[in-house]
Amino acid sequence: VGLEFRGLSPYFLRVKMDGRSARRIALVAARAFCTAFCARSVLKLVNQLLSRQMSLSGLLQGRDCVRLAVFLATYSGTYQVVVRLLEIARKTRDGFNAATAAGLAGLSINLVVKSDRQSILLFTLARGLGALYNTLTKRGYLKQLPFGSLVLYSICHWVLCTALVFKPHLLPKSYYRALLKYSESYDDHTVAAMFRQAAFVPCDEILHRGISCWRHTVCTARRIFARFAKFYSVLYGLSVLMTPKRILRRPLKTVTSLAHNVLISTLFFTMDASVFMGSLCVLRKTSGRSPLPMHIMTACSTLASLALLVERSSRRPELTMFMLHHTLYVILSWLSERRVFEQGAEILKRLTEVLMFCVSMMPIMHAFEHERESNSSAINRMLSFVV
Repeated sequence: VGLEFRGLSPYFLRVKMDGRSARRIALVAARAFCTAFCARSVLKLVNQLLSRQMSLSGLLQGRDCVRLAVFLATYSGTYQVVVRLLEIARKTRDGFNAATAAGLAGLSINLVVKSDRQSILLFTLARGLGALYNTLTKRGYLKQLPFGSLVLYSICHWVLCTALVFKPHLLPKSYYRALLKYSESYDDHTVAAMFRQAAFVPCDEILHRGISCWRHTVCTARRIFARFAKFYSVLYGLSVLMTPKRILRRPLKTVTSLAHNVLISTLFFTMDASVFMGSLCVLRKTSGRSPLPMHIMTACSTLASLALLVERSSRRPELTMFMLHHTLYVILSWLSERRVFEQGAEILKRLTEVLMFCVSMMPIMHAFEHERESNSSAINRMLSFVV
């Protein structure tokens, strides 16, 4: 394919891309399309099965699946083309090419429906900030903060727990339902009666009848441990099955490592949830005040967030980015509730979302091409498959 660019200079720059590069770009874009379509369809199918509203026609005709697949294919193809053109034009391969191509390819986010666009934006924004910070610290522009992941995790933990207790409408509905489900104790009525109503209701009258707060916490911790042991066994087991060569080479070490990772992650989540709920129950009963005082919420959330130290150091940044993703959603919902975004500024809001996505993808792709340690291993694996 011959392409000509007329610039400000008095000469023409002729760029030729051989057939092998064009075929590779087309293959990667097609793979990205199939991956996005299948992943979105499976997620939609699971949601339908959980809600018991199965509809095969709605699954096949869903525009959101097709638009998400077209977006990812367009992003992948545009990124590959721009990177190669910049390498030929500038006669060098550096981070500028990857960052510029990521920014230009990010304009394809307009192809996604509004709900998916916001989720993708918050996901990439959290990871982009993490990649930018890691890159700047590795190059010496910023100093590495001691326990930086723990501090950020604690802040996000406090924001999400405060929203859960006082303003659950700020959380995504699916995330709010999941938190109540995995708590093994709370439902919407219980949370409202214990923490939001003006009249004080003892926890042993509404939450755990006939047993103490400590005994209820221990019983709840056992149920949470059993639930998340199954969850992490499936999650880590699937990741191991995706690397069959590793199993064949070192089967015993692979199984041992899998069991260790499942145990550590299960202990982390069990300690986080049980410490938060147990301390919240005890301190609330001791104070005898309702609605729940904010200093009690802050103390319980800070104490529970220390459970992150139990998790592996390699997993802590990814867990922090996961919490930051939902924290940004809460902040955005709070700003919308305060009418910071007026109805007349809808076009400006969309342009801002597109710009933020383009900017957030620049450090992610820069790190992916040149400093992969700045991204999490999960992000690198995903990008290596679709880009």
